[in-house]
Amino acid sequence: MLPDWFPPEQMLLGIIEVAQASLESGVACSFDQARGAKIKPYSLKSAANSPMQYISALVDHLRGFETDLTMVRCLASYPEVKVQSLDEIKRPERMPIYHCLDQHCRPDMAYYYTDQAALPPPMSNAHPFAPLFKAIFRQVTGFNPRRTPFLGDKEFEAQPFVAATRHAQRCSWTQASPTGVVERPCVMGAATHVAYSLHADWMFGMIGHIEVRVGRTDYIAIVKRDNPLVLEVRFILQ
Repeated sequence: MLPDWFPPEQMLLGIIEVAQASLESGVACSFDQARGAKIKPYSLKSAANSPMQYISALVDHLRGFETDLTMVRCLASYPEVKVQSLDEIKRPERMPIYHCLDQHCRPDMAYYYTDQAALPPPMSNAHPFAPLFKAIFRQVTGFNPRRTPFLGDKEFEAQPFVAATRHAQRCSWTQASPTGVVERPCVMGAATHVAYSLHADWMFGMIGHIEVRVGRTDYIAIVKRDNPLVLEVRFILQ
């Protein structure tokens, strides 16, 4: 928030109510992302702003994803926001809890893809994961049934790239989840010796990815989880 201001509780409750109503609404706003990118940000100090332009100015001041800023800027530029009713739209009925994981919070999930045929080709040596991260957001975690028809939960989950992403999300979620937590006594000022055997997966995680050259071709490989002496190729660097 702003350094010298924090929204009162009543305002926060109002924001939550608006978010809930928006989630349940079948109304969608029409906007042009390219148009919004060309519009100069509105000023918080301008007395000529419309209410929506003040909102856009505040969002620009607080910052966020560039596409969100240009979306609000575009909507603020219209004399009247264009809306369309999508009450008949089909929405997902359920999502796995790890659906929330993508490159924004768990970029390491890129290493858990096993179905090479489902992956987009790497963009370049400098940005080998850019096409994958873009596809994850557009086709899975940021999928918008207002833009692309939603056929149903089973049909959506059965798509090869979605299935490969679910596997990566599940592995990343499991890796970050604490398991087998055991409370052990600790005496202050005294040494405590604990005997513990690390699972082979620790080697897989600590080594991470390895760049390997075969002939004139560069590959990104990882240690195979069930056999640390074997490398598995994940991406070809072009």
